[in-house]
Amino acid sequence: MDGLIALTYSNLDEYLEASLLIVSIDRHFSRQGICCVSGDNAQGGRLAARRFIETGCRNVVYIRNGSNLENETLKRGQTFLETPCLSGRERQRRCM
Repeated sequence: MDGLIALTYSNLDEYLEASLLIVSIDRHFSRQGICCVSGDNAQGGRLAARRFIETGCRNVVYIRNGSNLENETLKRGQTFLETPCLSGRERQRRCM
């Protein structure tokens, strides 16, 4: 195998060979030379929050189940909870 596209939130750093070309989706690795590509997770969080408000949702719960490793998907939850249109409404955050 010469290359790998990785979509993982597990701690794989110690298993990655230096010679292997890796492109990661949404996850940053500590090893130099691993490229990370990502969608706009921050904008996705904003759009989700606005959609809930536009459709009349009053009690919004954000449930996060994932890794504490540095990754781009954390931006989705952060911006969802910080979206101004949610201010003044009941919000809850649950991290599992």
